[in-house]
Amino acid sequence: MKPTKRNKLVLKLPARIFFFVFILILFASSIFLLFYDGREVDDDKLLFEYSINQNIKYDVDIYESSLFEVDNLGMNQTYVANLVRDINFNFAYNYIYNIQNPLTYEYSAKAIIRGNYSAPGSSEVSQLVTREFDLIERTFNEANFGNQVNINEDIVINYSFFNDIVNQFRDEINLPISALIEIIFEVRTTAIVNNRAIPDTKVMRVSFPLNQQAFRIALDYESEFSNSFYEEAGIIEEERNLYEFIPFVLGVLLILIMKTKFYFFEPLNNYQKKIKKILKTYSDIIVIVNSEISKEGLEIVEVKSFDEMLDLEAQLNYPIVFWERQEKEIGEFTFVHQGVLYKYVLTNETDKL
Repeated sequence: MKPTKRNKLVLKLPARIFFFVFILILFASSIFLLFYDGREVDDDKLLFEYSINQNIKYDVDIYESSLFEVDNLGMNQTYVANLVRDINFNFAYNYIYNIQNPLTYEYSAKAIIRGNYSAPGSSEVSQLVTREFDLIERTFNEANFGNQVNINEDIVINYSFFNDIVNQFRDEINLPISALIEIIFEVRTTAIVNNRAIPDTKVMRVSFPLNQQAFRIALDYESEFSNSFYEEAGIIEEERNLYEFIPFVLGVLLILIMKTKFYFFEPLNNYQKKIKKILKTYSDIIVIVNSEISKEGLEIVEVKSFDEMLDLEAQLNYPIVFWERQEKEIGEFTFVHQGVLYKYVLTNETDKL
């Protein structure tokens, strides 16, 4: 098949002049609004302010061992995986605001296991599996009285439970993988001030590796945060950020209008259309790798259609691995289970998915 030539379409001069003048007017208007003296913040017109304090504490319960005289270890240590029984986390969140306005809030916590694979001799890492576990289901509440919200939640992580999941998956696919567990505690608040919503989202994260002999625990959160909103002619002060950003965007548009050219790119062939649809529709169950998975020692079964691959994935709950054998022409989907490699090959001539 001969490559298709690119067709070039240049925007006509009258249209370019019209867009240039239009963008220029918007640019001038935004500059005027940005420096207009009537929009200066008056410290006496404080509309709303709030502050947030967050904290994570934890300790580690261990099995009886001759190495330790205690059965519980504190924070910021290196932990021997075989001795760890439970990790006890405490998530604390405090939101204080200056006026007694209705405020709604919601929070949740989940654990995510991420299993990664790196081919021998390659620095690129592919994510093979992701598993999520709800630790605290999303909780909704309202703070109609007072001027603060306090959340204090304890979460116990059984290390062996999550580590066994990774080991089982590693044995099933017969690939060396590295794994990480991430605990995400998220709080969302919405204050209503002068019929306007003022939202805020804060996330506290904990992460540590699985499938290792020893590990450390990493914490990632913002311990202190504050924000203020001012009333100026009915406009909240944070909106000034928008007016500061608009001139930059419009300036870029002005340059592009002067040199506007639009291109129609080479049309997709049948293979590209099919693979684009598959990867978009099933992105949550497909892992893309840059090199072919080793087939040594595996029984290979040719699968007739992609629907059969989907049926296998639904039954066994393991990801489908995609490797593009020949760019824009041939793609290979594989699925490994109990020593058997199921393979489906998609080409430009394939009629049935």
